[in-house]
Amino acid sequence: MTDLVHVERRDDGVAVVTLDNPKVNALSSSVLDQLRAAAEALTADPPGAVVLTGGERFFAAGADISEFGGPDAAAVICTRFHDTTPCPRQHPSHGDRRGRRLCPGRWV
Repeated sequence: MTDLVHVERRDDGVAVVTLDNPKVNALSSSVLDQLRAAAEALTADPPGAVVLTGGERFFAAGADISEFGGPDAAAVICTRFHDTTPCPRQHPSHGDRRGRRLCPGRWV
């Protein structure tokens, strides 16, 4: 299995979780499965803080449309993403963040 999510535990108590699904970090089922595994591991041994990041140009392109089976698939993938990653309190980022509005009420 390819590592699509990397976890780095820094000496300052921060865990950096990086998505690595080239070219655009599409949120495929595999990425979400690995992200859930990372979240469970961090929950079992909590760091002081967690930073979730993506590529240099943007966080993630959004749902992997190659996995869509019908018109409701985007909502299913969006829900799965938010079930995997609890509501963040801070989300500084570089690049475009318009996609966060596709699932309202989850970002504060």
